[in-house]
Amino acid sequence: DLATRWSYDEDAGDVVLEVEQTQPPEGGVPEAFRMECDVELALPGAEPRLERVTLARRREEFRWRTGERPRH
Repeated sequence: DLATRWSYDEDAGDVVLEVEQTQPPEGGVPEAFRMECDVELALPGAEPRLERVTLARRREEFRWRTGERPRH
């Protein structure tokens, strides 16, 4: 299970994505799975672009320098 939250860091000009794996680590389930995920960045006046990230820890933060707030 994944919980996500995104924000825009005005000072740095970065889109910030926080991802947490929320599965309970019990009954043989690891604390974190390793997996790849595609993230769509949709900036004003541009076609959406996909960025691939690799999750390997329970909590991760990813940043992209965009210089502007995404549309969604």
